[in-house]
Amino acid sequence: MTDMRQLEVFLTLAEELHFGRTAERLLLTQPQVSRAVAALERHIGAPLFERTSRRVRLTPLGRQFRTEVEPAYRMLQDALRDARAEAGQIAGTLRIGFLLPTGGETLNRLVRAYEARHPGSRIALSHIPYRALYEPLRRNEIDVLISYLVLDPREQSDLTAGPAIHHASRVLAVAAADPLAGRDSISIEDLAGRRTAARPALFPRALFDHFIPPHPLGRTDSPHL
Repeated sequence: MTDMRQLEVFLTLAEELHFGRTAERLLLTQPQVSRAVAALERHIGAPLFERTSRRVRLTPLGRQFRTEVEPAYRMLQDALRDARAEAGQIAGTLRIGFLLPTGGETLNRLVRAYEARHPGSRIALSHIPYRALYEPLRRNEIDVLISYLVLDPREQSDLTAGPAIHHASRVLAVAAADPLAGRDSISIEDLAGRRTAARPALFPRALFDHFIPPHPLGRTDSPHL
């Protein structure tokens, strides 16, 4: 029985007329190329190539076979490619929730890329308030949440953090006369012993602590106000 691999080897060899180059193009060994051609010739019942120590060329039957089989092979390859693309196509609506600070150009770029890759689908965007950050996921109201990469394993053990899509630097706001105001950069440890802003009642603790660590480097003398 003839298979697609034998036809691929035959058509490549018919173009290259060289077993070594055919093997290189198809990432095969020369013996594998020879066996594929021999199997095809046995199935047909006659030689398709004339082989000498100096050259390889198609027999009259080989030229006829190439003329007839090549268009059909290309059409079959196109059909397989189209079928694979259709099978991988995502249809329906992807529901994305986002916080206001995460709804900028990075999210827009991802949406455009997704829609270009999956033209049969659409995106539905929803603004998610801080006070109910993870509830829309749990209620199956959204499929994906674009948020800061913060999950408290004690409170969100049922959720999974995905890949980071954007990185931003943390900024410290202090009074102009504060000694830290004149520095180009500081470390979290520099905040040890200072009181920091209080967490709003409806703001998730894990998310707030991500921005303003209550105890820099494990120290206990930097409580929130």
